[in-house]
Amino acid sequence: MMMMSQTLKRICIHWTAGGVKANELDRSHYHFTVEQDGDIMAGNLPPESNIPQNGVSLSGQPEGSYMAHCGGGNSFTIGISLCGMTGKNPNNTWQNPLLRSQCETAWQLIAQLCAIYGIPVTAETVYTHYEFGLCNPSTPSAGKIDISVLPFMPSLLPNQVGGYIRGRISAYLVEIKKAGAVKPKTTPAVSKPTATAPKAPVPVANKPASAPVPR
Repeated sequence: MMMMSQTLKRICIHWTAGGVKANELDRSHYHFTVEQDGDIMAGNLPPESNIPQNGVSLSGQPEGSYMAHCGGGNSFTIGISLCGMTGKNPNNTWQNPLLRSQCETAWQLIAQLCAIYGIPVTAETVYTHYEFGLCNPSTPSAGKIDISVLPFMPSLLPNQVGGYIRGRISAYLVEIKKAGAVKPKTTPAVSKPTATAPKAPVPVANKPASAPVPR
């Protein structure tokens, strides 16, 4: 019987739908949160907590033994969340909107994680919670809207946001590989990344991610 590789394979990107700072609920669901000021907060468990143990799926493991951030897609998946997007105001603007600087910090963090764990930046391996729900309509993630909008880029359609994000992550990953700054299996420092944002234009994909394997 072929054994499944015991390594992290995917990254799912969220927003917290809360305030500008991470709270205990956020820390209990996401491996990393990025606060509005750019501070990165580690969750209560490391990314490796989402690797199923002893052949038991995460759904069969005790509550609190892994980070439940993506219903139907938690196994082998790192959860990253940006603090904010509490809800809509009467004038259709967002309360605690995501900021460009905050998002760039998150994209760089995800690039670091991709380098550390050898995760390629594709629509099947790095995606938003919104994209996962679209591709897996029978899971509890169906209908999730994070991240289907970036307030600082209102012209992006929901099905373009994931492609834009992957483009930014890919640009940071190129810079990381050039610098040779990542050691295998070294957890990123919980602080503000300092690298300059890549200047290269980034293509925007119009297609949502094809379906990752739900677990």
